[in-house]
Amino acid sequence: MKSDPRQARGQSAEEIAADFLVAQGFKIVCRNFRSRFGEIDLIAAKDKLLVFAEVKGRYGQAYGRGAESVTFAKQRKIVRTAQWYLARKPAEAYVRFDVLEIDLGAPAAAPIWYQAAFEVPS
Repeated sequence: MKSDPRQARGQSAEEIAADFLVAQGFKIVCRNFRSRFGEIDLIAAKDKLLVFAEVKGRYGQAYGRGAESVTFAKQRKIVRTAQWYLARKPAEAYVRFDVLEIDLGAPAAAPIWYQAAFEVPS
């Protein structure tokens, strides 16, 4: 069975992002959390903050920045999945939605971290 190069790229980017968040003092609570609404790449906690993180790995910017691909529709899926998660695992924490963009072609490049990249639509 052949491996999917996009899946391998995604796993590599998620590992870099998780290591980066841990270095920032976060604890990775969950990876690749799935619900019927969608998937959240990383869920991380620090003090009273719970971060739902979307990770975008790219080789360069020929097709745009990774963060630009987190469309309103994708944001809505992430928010609904986070709400589903919180309904089953309540947490007394401030919730934030971040995007981590990883350039997989740059050796040892730190992720570009978009904190509070989007909010729950009202």
